[in-house]
Amino acid sequence: MDVSSNARVENPMIPGLSISIVTCGIDESLLTTVLDNVQQSVTQARQQQVLDEVQLHIIDNGHEEALLRKIVGSLDLAVVVTTTINNTNIGFGRAHNMAINASIAEYHLILNPDAIPDVIALTQGIRYLTANPDVELVAPAVLTPSGEQHHLCRRYPSLFNLFLRGFMPRSITTMFNNRLAHYEYRELSPEEPSGKITLASGCFMLCRTSALQRIHGFSEKYFLYFEDYDLSLRLGEIAYLPSMKIVHHGGGASHKGILHIFYFCRSAVTFYRTHGWLVV
Repeated sequence: MDVSSNARVENPMIPGLSISIVTCGIDESLLTTVLDNVQQSVTQARQQQVLDEVQLHIIDNGHEEALLRKIVGSLDLAVVVTTTINNTNIGFGRAHNMAINASIAEYHLILNPDAIPDVIALTQGIRYLTANPDVELVAPAVLTPSGEQHHLCRRYPSLFNLFLRGFMPRSITTMFNNRLAHYEYRELSPEEPSGKITLASGCFMLCRTSALQRIHGFSEKYFLYFEDYDLSLRLGEIAYLPSMKIVHHGGGASHKGILHIFYFCRSAVTFYRTHGWLVV
C-alpha cells in the first residue's frame, strides 16, 4: 500500500469526499486523463466551497503495480491518494467495498477508470445532494467520446431488452426504438434534474457514504456486471442530474470477448434470482 498526501486544514462545515477507482488492465493515457480531470473537478468544487477533504482510493485487480505507481507519481494530485494492489482479481464490487467500508467522508464517488468527469461535475453533484437530503445516489449525464448522449439510467431490465441492447446489431435495435427509449429513460429532461430513477450505471455513482455503508456496499455475489443494478435497487432514491456530465469510454460485454459474455450471463442469472425475473 502506498499513501501520499497534500496537507490541508479540514473545515468541518464543508463536506468531504472519498473516491474509489478499480483498475484491471490499465490504459495509461486514459487513466491519466481521468485522474487529471478528477483533480480539476475537485479544485473547482473547493473553489466553490462545496467540498473540502478528498481521499482517492485506487484499487488494482490487475497486477499492474509499477504502471499504477508511475501514473499516480506523474500527477500533482492535491488529494490524499491510497493505492491498494490486490494479489488476485477480487471483482469490481468487492474491490470498491474496500474503499466504501473505510470511508469517513460524507459523500463517496464510485468511478470507472474510463469515465472522465467534467470540471464542474463534483460541484453540481454535491450541491444537489446537499440540497436534496432524501436522494442517496445521483447519476450523471453521460456522453460518448464522440459527443453523443449515452443513456445509462435504466428501468428494470427485461431479458428481451438486455438481449436487444447487448447483443443485437443497430439494424435490429432500431426496429425496437420505442421499447428501448422507454427502458433507457430517453424522455428525461436534458436540463432539469429527475428523481426516482430505477437503475444507475456503476461508471459514475455519487452517493451518500452512510447509505452505501447501510446496505454494506456492493453485493459480493457479483464478480462483474449487474452489481450496479443490484446496488441501485437496494439504495433509496436515485436522481438524474443532467448538469453533472461525464464522458464514458466503456463498451458492452459483447464487445469484450467470450469471457465477459460469460460474466455478464452469470451475473444476469444472479440478478434475476435475487430481484425477480422479467422476460419481456
